[in-house]
Amino acid sequence: MVLVTGASGFLGSAIVRALLARGYAIRALVRRNSPRRNLAGLDVELAEGDLLDAASLSAAMAGCDAAIHVAADYRLWASMHRTKVEGTLVGRPPPLYRLPLAAVVPVALVAEGWARVTGREPFVTLDGLRMARHRMFFTSAKAEQSLGYRHRPAAEALAAAVEWFRGEGAVT
Repeated sequence: MVLVTGASGFLGSAIVRALLARGYAIRALVRRNSPRRNLAGLDVELAEGDLLDAASLSAAMAGCDAAIHVAADYRLWASMHRTKVEGTLVGRPPPLYRLPLAAVVPVALVAEGWARVTGREPFVTLDGLRMARHRMFFTSAKAEQSLGYRHRPAAEALAAAVEWFRGEGAVT
């Protein structure tokens, strides 16, 4: 039996399919509220749990010979996607204010504390603020060389991406 974390995600479900095709028995670790459409119709054992909960992780791992960890927390980028991509292409106005990091840290502390009380995801986190401080840009030279990628204007690329996401039902 192989435990796959992040099995309900894009990459995780592809790995699950590949393992099933090779004859492996799969236990898929999924969070309670995770959509499971990527696993629909697959012969997998579902184990509800969370990587941050040692007891649920231990229970999911019981009886497994191996684990493949592909779970990822993408939520740090959710608000960026909404304001930078959807907001630009669907006519929403850009954010009105740019807040200094020092002013938002107390808000993140309160939001994280409130999240611990309510069990709901905070709308801003200290980790998110730490990540936002860094400008994370990468060169496309390798993609150009290896894959023949050609750069195009950002608005054109984003419009094509949003059109694709709409076609897939991921963006309304």
